[in-house]
Amino acid sequence: MANKISNVIGAIERGLAGLVVDGRLKAVQRRIINPLTEAQLPVLGLMPSTLRRDGGPRGSRTWVCQLLLMLAVRRGAGELDERIIDAVAAVDAAVDAVADAGTSGGVIQAPTWDLWAHPVEGALQPVGAMGTLEIRVEGPLAT
Repeated sequence: MANKISNVIGAIERGLAGLVVDGRLKAVQRRIINPLTEAQLPVLGLMPSTLRRDGGPRGSRTWVCQLLLMLAVRRGAGELDERIIDAVAAVDAAVDAVADAGTSGGVIQAPTWDLWAHPVEGALQPVGAMGTLEIRVEGPLAT
């Protein structure tokens, strides 16, 4: 059975596919990404993290989903990596394009991004970024 949240995530996934075609990402997948073990970099994982209903009468409530965007760019020494910021900018622009098109089946808010680092030999090493965006759909969740 399909649902409205999955449909919106599918629209986001299709919008991000252009980043794979032009070589800025190797893959966009609906799964949790571990930048420390991922062999296929750079990669973006999409995973819903929370789902709730906002007020209103039963059957017409707004469903709200927090979608994680796990962007693994690289692992290694160095300070803030420009490739991470460039990848964030590309993903963010693609999400904006999907939201602006108005054809996703829901409302997509702009992502909030946190840089992702991992301690290696006493120093934090940049590995990517973690974004969170909000999706809103109206009425019953199932389609």
